[in-house]
Amino acid sequence: MNTIWRKELQECKEYFNGNPVLAHIMEGFRKKYASLGNVGGSVVLGKLSREDIETLEGFFRKNYHGKKRVAISAKRLQEAIDKSRFSGITSEELLRFYFHENLISKREVRYDEEQRQEKAFADIGMQFTGKQAGYWLESVRKENGSAWQLLKRRYKADRFQMQELLKNVMNACEKLPYQEHKFEYLAVFASRVTGNPHYFDEGSDGGILFYSLITWVCNNNLQTNSCGQPKESMEEKSIRQAVFPAIQKQKIYLRAGILKDDISNYTTVYGIRAWKQNGDLHQGAEGFYKEGETMQVTLSVLAGWERVESIAGRLYIVENPSVFGVLASQAQGRYSCMCMNGQPKLASVLLMDKLARSGTSIYYAGDFDPEGLWIAQRLKNYYGEKLHFWHMDCACYGEVISSRPISDRRLKLLERITDEELTAAADKMKELKRAGYQEGLLELYLQELECLPGYNRDDDIRRL
Repeated sequence: MNTIWRKELQECKEYFNGNPVLAHIMEGFRKKYASLGNVGGSVVLGKLSREDIETLEGFFRKNYHGKKRVAISAKRLQEAIDKSRFSGITSEELLRFYFHENLISKREVRYDEEQRQEKAFADIGMQFTGKQAGYWLESVRKENGSAWQLLKRRYKADRFQMQELLKNVMNACEKLPYQEHKFEYLAVFASRVTGNPHYFDEGSDGGILFYSLITWVCNNNLQTNSCGQPKESMEEKSIRQAVFPAIQKQKIYLRAGILKDDISNYTTVYGIRAWKQNGDLHQGAEGFYKEGETMQVTLSVLAGWERVESIAGRLYIVENPSVFGVLASQAQGRYSCMCMNGQPKLASVLLMDKLARSGTSIYYAGDFDPEGLWIAQRLKNYYGEKLHFWHMDCACYGEVISSRPISDRRLKLLERITDEELTAAADKMKELKRAGYQEGLLELYLQELECLPGYNRDDDIRRL
């Protein structure tokens, strides 16, 4: 800027600065510029003094007497400057000189902030170039889902804490236990990777991002998971997610080699044989099989089994532990059975998955109450033609109706029962408002199972 032109701008600035109402106009158009990205719109002036009115009339050459509010448009401002001794100066030049800064719109501010944010994430991503964690971050950015929104919120709150969080999660990706065909408890894994056993707890920021990460890894990089299950198709995954969402989430952790809950997550079963992922027979399960005894199998043990088989390709599941105990004690090697004991746990579902893959037909019998029918229907939806209802029809309900009433709140669950094999029992239950329990069908179960073809367990063992 040459000296003469600078002098003209300085004089114009001093003139505006020396008149409070004109200075107020400058401040108004500064805000307009930030909002619009240019000198536009109008600045509204209120509570004008007599002196303010006289100043406005003198500069804008217009009568403002009697006006309580005056609107000065950007066009009128420029026209007034052009008709003054400051002709040749644009309103934008004056604004820039007046405030000694480059005018920046809010859009430009947002863009600059987004660029800095992108660079911060890109710098971290470059540290994981060619690694799974790097591909995950790129996927998160493209999807612009909840994980990306969380990262942006953390960046806005504290950029350095966000970077630490993201690095910890991405470092965890390179240390997932499945890569060494091992399993590790979540708290132990978190402590090993971050020094904090609760860093990846569900619901925490670290936990949310970690679950996003392992979900991506399982969906994109694992052809077979660490618990010996084939990668599911998107259709299968969608169906299973809808039926047992909590179990599907636990499966994701398990596929990555992470155990969230093991000791309390077990299933009780009789008459199965199992093979480890290296193809060797699992001697622990084999011992119970040879002795004809029931066993409780924890999640960590199940996860290490590649293949499981049942006696004669059948598995009979009951909900009640006492009923299971009787069935197992009377089996004498003729059939396999399992105790569901209420809502399905991951261990039970995982064992059924492995048995279904080996060609086992699953027969399920539950209590006749809203929860029992609901469990039965969901299992049927989950396993399809591989699962059969076992004495859960309306006639069997009639045999075991108890005096125990079902509350109206629980009866509402029956509105979800749509399977044609269960609807008759559900309708009768709505009418009678009474529950029925499978203990009353124990003799029927045993009579049917006694008619099964004989099965020589010793012959099966000798064929090994």
